[in-house]
Amino acid sequence: MGQTRGPISSPQYSEPRTWLIRWLRDFATDGGIGQLRTVLQSHVQIHGLAQRCKDVSRDVDQLRATQLKLLETLPAETVVDTRTHGDKLQVAEKELRALVDLYQDAANRLDNLRFTVTLDDVAVPLGDVLLEEIVFRVCEWPEWDSLWQQARDGYITEPTMETDHVFRDDDDTDNGPTTFPTRSEDFYESFTRTVEELSEFTRKLINDGVNEWLNRLRDRTVSARSLLATALERKTLSAEIKSLRLGDRATGMVQVLRAAVDPPRLKKLVFPPRRRHIGD
Repeated sequence: MGQTRGPISSPQYSEPRTWLIRWLRDFATDGGIGQLRTVLQSHVQIHGLAQRCKDVSRDVDQLRATQLKLLETLPAETVVDTRTHGDKLQVAEKELRALVDLYQDAANRLDNLRFTVTLDDVAVPLGDVLLEEIVFRVCEWPEWDSLWQQARDGYITEPTMETDHVFRDDDDTDNGPTTFPTRSEDFYESFTRTVEELSEFTRKLINDGVNEWLNRLRDRTVSARSLLATALERKTLSAEIKSLRLGDRATGMVQVLRAAVDPPRLKKLVFPPRRRHIGD
């Protein structure tokens, strides 16, 4: 008896292994319409979208060029303010009331306000910056180095022989203490120097903090500044306010109003520059 063979798979159910067989099968099935549809879809996907993107980009460039030409042909001023005098006064009154609310809120917050300065794009409280500076400067006192040099087994021993200083350079006396510090008075020179340096540092730090706070207020007065700044800068404003006969309330009102729409000006009103006397 001959050996029994397994079932032979029908060609119509097997997946074609070559493109030629697949094309022949499609041609025999529907005359190649399915394959043609696949080729057309692939071509449209590859080239059609690219062409559409190119066409749209060209249209956008033409639109931008047309817009630029249109802007060049427009007159210098195309917007005419047609508001009545009463409407303008109403808008100005609204902005002034908003300024009053802004500064009343700022005044109420002053008691709990923590001034900050921006370091590496982070707002840091002034107290934290000052504390870090104090620790840094005090740790740099040369007296500490003299003490650490004499540390032995966890204890600091005072040098008793001249040979303990035999390796000290002559220039070291310019950068460190000439005697071994054992009393608080030995730190007095470094202490007074550090206090003077920190006083200057603190004044600058507070100045920077106030500037940042006023600049944040300035961001909230953009609307009032754009509306009122021109009117408040009139040279006749002082005379106009005097004509209102407001009495003592008119004193300094021009400077206050101008500073209200431009908060950095408040610094000169609240902290006027100190006059230096001869001999200071």
